[in-house]
Amino acid sequence: MRLPEFLPRILRPAVLACVCLGSAVALHGAAADDVRKSLLAGDYADAIKAAEAALVSSPADEDLTVLDVRALLTVGRYEDADLTAIRAATERPQSIRIRWIAHEAAQANGRAEVAENQSTEIGRLVRSQFGSYRDPKNLIVFSELAVCGYPPRDFLEFNDFIEQSLSSIEKIKAETDTIGVIVGAPSRNPKPEGKDLFNSAYFLFENEIKGIAHKTLLPTYDIFDEYRYFEPANEWNILTFKGKKFAITICEDIWNIADNPLYRICPMNELMKQQPDIMINVSASPYDYLHGDNRKQIIARNVGAYNLPMIYCNAIGSQTEIVFDGGSLVMNKEQLEKESDVLVDQMRA
Repeated sequence: MRLPEFLPRILRPAVLACVCLGSAVALHGAAADDVRKSLLAGDYADAIKAAEAALVSSPADEDLTVLDVRALLTVGRYEDADLTAIRAATERPQSIRIRWIAHEAAQANGRAEVAENQSTEIGRLVRSQFGSYRDPKNLIVFSELAVCGYPPRDFLEFNDFIEQSLSSIEKIKAETDTIGVIVGAPSRNPKPEGKDLFNSAYFLFENEIKGIAHKTLLPTYDIFDEYRYFEPANEWNILTFKGKKFAITICEDIWNIADNPLYRICPMNELMKQQPDIMINVSASPYDYLHGDNRKQIIARNVGAYNLPMIYCNAIGSQTEIVFDGGSLVMNKEQLEKESDVLVDQMRA
């Protein structure tokens, strides 16, 4: 079978609408490859040393800068990460990627005003390139809880946090006149029974919220504690964009396909009753050394079981002590069609 004519653009998590339309540059160069390999192996000191040595001769290299700052953040060297990011943003003020990593570093250092200024600059830069992203066939896919970050933990208990997340959805919605966006954020449970919130994926198009898909399977093992905060989905509906029917699931929802399932229900079984054309899974799946291969196996099992292609969008970056490696991909029954690099911010078409 073939994929639909359009493929979504797979992008890193974002907070503001402007970042939906961020640029992407592929990872190039042996030095950046070496740094990335060290990061994947957990050799953070080696990664930082290699990145900073390479930056001496290539101080304007975006990939090396992003990897260096990300490694510094990972080991808790927040001030060094901030200084590196500020220097890079000064040298390359028109780089959206540098501005975004500077935004992350400022947040890590508790400099909210500086982070907000970087977001404003990102918005200005994106609007100057706006026409590049207005192809009406475009669908931009973000990761799980991309608006607020995963895991938000007890911030979910604060009404102001939820209101700011919903406000960000409104800002993103305002940019969706000709393009579609699928983005993760918390949503309120309108019923008095159950938890107050859902872990949701919003589908935005034509400046409207066209639909919201809720996460069904809420993990409570290892680093996960989602059932503490969220109500599981109790109904399942496909969403339509440009004549194609999407079955949207969220992270754990596709992992109940093993021989000894952990949960009593499988969301895709319910969604298949409505004959979707394609599966879209938005995830915040943390990094470990073997997890990338495990993800591909699970995705392949879903693609084979349901005879549908899958678009898989995973988070990238660090949140609390957890590292997310990205690795978003598109797979159909025959082969892996598209795959983004790990630990690198990219937009892939």
